Amino acid sequence: MLLYRIVCDDSTWTKDGTTVEFTLAKGTSNRGDEEGHWWASALKGGKQLDVKKIEAGRYLDDSILKQIWEKEEAEAAAANEEKKDEAK
Repeated sequence: MLLYRIVCDDSTWTKDGTTVEFTLAKGTSNRGDEEGHWWASALKGGKQLDVKKIEAGRYLDDSILKQIWEKEEAEAAAANEEKKDEAK
């Protein structure tokens, strides 16, 4: 049993020989979890990882990078609007 809710439509699994790999997509609407929040374990009763040891900067995924880019673009656009207003 999973500890957290996932977005089933965005989650996948693959099998290579005897290895099965799951990619579980988390969403911000799931029990208040935020993107980028590390799970100590995905399975109930599973081994707990020390999430404080994870170097988050090394594992940024595309969705987080896109959010950062969009925020920077919005801030730049707002700054440009302020400059235009000051020039009037």
